[in-house]
Amino acid sequence: MFITIEGIDGSGKSTVIELLKPNLHGWYCTKEPTDGFYGRKARDYIQLGDAPEEALYRAWLFMLDREQHAKRLSFEIEQGHNVLCDRYLDSTLAYSGAELHAGHAEGFNDLAQGMCYLYHMHPTGIPIPDRTFVLLVEPSISLKRTQSRRRLSKYDSNRDFLRRVHSAYEVLSTMAGHRIELIDTNGCRPQEVVDIILKRIRDLQTERPATVTSEKIDAEA
Repeated sequence: MFITIEGIDGSGKSTVIELLKPNLHGWYCTKEPTDGFYGRKARDYIQLGDAPEEALYRAWLFMLDREQHAKRLSFEIEQGHNVLCDRYLDSTLAYSGAELHAGHAEGFNDLAQGMCYLYHMHPTGIPIPDRTFVLLVEPSISLKRTQSRRRLSKYDSNRDFLRRVHSAYEVLSTMAGHRIELIDTNGCRPQEVVDIILKRIRDLQTERPATVTSEKIDAEA
């Protein structure tokens, strides 16, 4: 089983993932961007300008990082291991799609079509998550949470941009069908969000018994 967790910066995603990990015995837990060459480049170039060509270059760096990461992900999945990834494909579609749509880049006048374009830019053969959980939060709340960060990027300090990304995730959920589940975290404590995700993972494991090995979630969580 391959699970990914998404959300705008300040959605509480990192906190939720850290609370999830002790319950995911034997799972391979990873994140994007990775610490590989292209992952480091992608992080460095987040502060590039807003011109469409610069936004596309950023998106391409994330995709190159994902192409390398996918080799390890595919190996873990082929070995029968369950995988949890902090950000993945949908982060690039939502963030880069929102950025390019706002910049009126060619082919991005329609957000959904633009995200389809980004999807098809990806290398073929990368693993597609069985389920993606998107943590939704009001951008005004997420901005309050990120103000304490030492180094703010335009991805976590611009309310209008975060609203665009928030909307992009909602559009993605309609495009991807049941693969993407939106979780409204407004007013929720992190543990409440963790409990929702753990229950859904249990449900998925019940639906797909062949994938359940010793790598289960803690039934007492």
